[in-house]
Amino acid sequence: MENLFFKEGKPYKIEDLMSSFKLDYVKTRELIKNLLNSGVMRVSKSYSDLEILLSDISMDNSSLDIEKDVFYFFKYVGAIQITNDYCILIYPKYMSIASIKKDLINNFDKFKQLMDVIDKYENKKLQNVAIASDIDDIDDELLGIKLSILKDYYEYGLYSKEREEIKLNGDGKVLWNQTINRSEAYIFNNVPFYLDVFTLENALEENDIVQLIQRAIITEISVDLDILLDVLDFDKVHLSETSLEELGSIEMLLNILEIELNNQFVTVRQETIKKMIAYLNNISNNSDGNVTLVGTRAFNMIWEDVCSEVYGNDLDKTFEELNLLVPDLEILNETLKSFVEKPMWYVEHQIPFVCGSPLRLDGLSIKSQNINIYDAKYYNISFHDKKVLGQPGINDITKQYLYELTFKKIINLNQLKVENQFIMPKDDFVEDGKVIAHVNLEMFNSLGLQPIGIVLRDCQTMFNQYL
Repeated sequence: MENLFFKEGKPYKIEDLMSSFKLDYVKTRELIKNLLNSGVMRVSKSYSDLEILLSDISMDNSSLDIEKDVFYFFKYVGAIQITNDYCILIYPKYMSIASIKKDLINNFDKFKQLMDVIDKYENKKLQNVAIASDIDDIDDELLGIKLSILKDYYEYGLYSKEREEIKLNGDGKVLWNQTINRSEAYIFNNVPFYLDVFTLENALEENDIVQLIQRAIITEISVDLDILLDVLDFDKVHLSETSLEELGSIEMLLNILEIELNNQFVTVRQETIKKMIAYLNNISNNSDGNVTLVGTRAFNMIWEDVCSEVYGNDLDKTFEELNLLVPDLEILNETLKSFVEKPMWYVEHQIPFVCGSPLRLDGLSIKSQNINIYDAKYYNISFHDKKVLGQPGINDITKQYLYELTFKKIINLNQLKVENQFIMPKDDFVEDGKVIAHVNLEMFNSLGLQPIGIVLRDCQTMFNQYL
């Protein structure tokens, strides 16, 4: 199996892909079709609209023909395995080709960290699932669940559950009714003594159907991921000679796991079952087994979560929790999120009414006398002579000003110092956290609003704090 790497968002012509995969035109065209169908590759008719396509996660490629004069690019971060032929590593767009090549030499350290970050994010989504039926609603970005299932096995071993068992002369609680009825008593000084007593023990139930399913899944994952496990320093595990198909249909196995989940109250075991359900749902929804995915099509969501954890997010806290002065005591127990104004409609012959969603803030944190209003942007910004590429658009900028205006009364009342910033990733950035630029709209100067800072964060540092 050949190990290849690509960069997210980098445009490739079909000739480039033919060279990388060492295939002729016909076979490369077929491979591209598989990648397009898997949703990890996009196609662009021109280089100029590539950035637009990159921002459009929902674009449907099925209507576009594969032609020689188009550009192909990966909208994906993670690993792709194609049958037993290729293991493809897709690095994020903020990394340079030189940095990627260096990582290949350095035992894939940055890629391993990326996979750990993706895994943590996907597990957080899974933990928010309360019941088995809701797992169906989790999108197929949960494909990193395969690695998570292996990690759980390394840490906790095989799934097991306790069952009560009555034993003769065991170490558990004595069952006096059974002992009196079934054992011979010896009388000493008119006091009965029992040499044999029945006890209640909690025993681990091994090799139940849930564990058999887990064994089959772990074995299947080890076979499927193969070389990727070598890259990530994962041990390959062979635990079952019985395949999932031999255990039963996917529908039957899902039903077994859902019943078990509803009757399981130990958190660690609940998480194990949820991951197995997610795995079975995934393989049932993706019948084409030629392409195996472990990663994400939406790394922007992961970057938002990373920033939220590192910087903190107080939007769900109340004004009282944050010890903030408020213009009206009635809102003291409201959250900062609920303080964001919704559109008020005035329709002729109707009482004014609220309709529509408020502004959606990425994050806001209050520490001491500082308020940081930040927007996590998964952009690959670069500065040139009187030109900026990969920057936030005018809509992003105006919204960021409006976020500050929303809390202007609170800011003034509490005399808070404002930091209004875009937070963007940067690879190997030695000036981590530095405000490298500002962006300004003069129309907001009269309202007392300062320019918005552009902050670059070193990704490895951020990811270490996140993990």
